[in-house]
Amino acid sequence: MDIDDFKNVNDTMGHTGGDHLLRQVAEVLSTTVRDSDYICRLGGDEFAVMLPETDYKGSLKLFAKLHLQLLELTKSTDAKFGVSIGVGIFQKNIPSFKEALKYTDNLMYNVKKSGKNDVIYKFYD
Repeated sequence: MDIDDFKNVNDTMGHTGGDHLLRQVAEVLSTTVRDSDYICRLGGDEFAVMLPETDYKGSLKLFAKLHLQLLELTKSTDAKFGVSIGVGIFQKNIPSFKEALKYTDNLMYNVKKSGKNDVIYKFYD
């Protein structure tokens, strides 16, 4: 996932404001996922969320909820941003973390190219 227009947040609210937003996004992530899930900040304004042992429906439900929670955050702050999320669902042939990240990163960039602030899902068999 990537925070859309994060540079504008830093430009208008300063780096302190940008850092505060990153902490708020991390808080939304940590309070939305289960204890058994993994969250990491990849750098800058990008985060990854891994949901081990989660099926397709569970992934759809969680990422829809997560996106809604982040949209609510945009309403409660002066920062103007969106969130582009690419969700790869790997059921059988689970790639390495690096490969999975590559697949989902491409999905996220497809969201950005098609207008930003949305979620795209792809099932990998």
